[in-house]
Amino acid sequence: MSTGAAIQCVYCGDEKGPFQNEHAVPRCLWDSKRPSHMVTVSACGPCNQGYSNDEEYFRTVLVALTGQGRHPEVEKLLNGKVKRSLDRNRRLCADLTRGFHFRPQFTSSGLFAGWGGSFELDLARFSRCVEKTVRGLFYCKSQRHLAPEIAVRVFPGNGFWQDHGFQNVLTVMEDWAGVGDDVFQCRCVRDSSDADITAWLFVYCQAVGVFAWTKSTGVG
Repeated sequence: MSTGAAIQCVYCGDEKGPFQNEHAVPRCLWDSKRPSHMVTVSACGPCNQGYSNDEEYFRTVLVALTGQGRHPEVEKLLNGKVKRSLDRNRRLCADLTRGFHFRPQFTSSGLFAGWGGSFELDLARFSRCVEKTVRGLFYCKSQRHLAPEIAVRVFPGNGFWQDHGFQNVLTVMEDWAGVGDDVFQCRCVRDSSDADITAWLFVYCQAVGVFAWTKSTGVG
């Protein structure tokens, strides 16, 4: 869906423009045909370009975390956009192999399941794409942008699922929503006493979970 014309950038509040349609959920997560219900918002040129600079890294990390054979769209990306990106972009290859090492893998019951490769995640770059989605979807729900002094914090990597605090938040979140398929699904909840305080659960390709929340930085 589209929010239509806006008088300010959804991300920074700029009112001068010109504005561009920006996909709140990165369109690069699909190799070719995207769902028909993609969410678009208005963004100024600097914000559009700033978030786009990290989307290639974000997509490649998600594909690596999901793993081969786990989702049909991941297979398409591995043989399409991701392969082409890695073939032409040496910096991206270097970023993904930084800190690479093998570590033991265990099943959910604690049994040793062999050794698997691990790499050093650039959390700042990864988080910026999550922040873009949070701010975009927040606007779609509220019809106003999150002020710059409201920070978006990100907990990636599925390590939060058993956390007691997260489980409490999960019980009050809205039902699952998406854009037409299972590449991206989300749930959210808003604090009843402060509409700027929200929590978000994103699941990509039914495999990689990201928990994000908004909070005031006390600035401004």
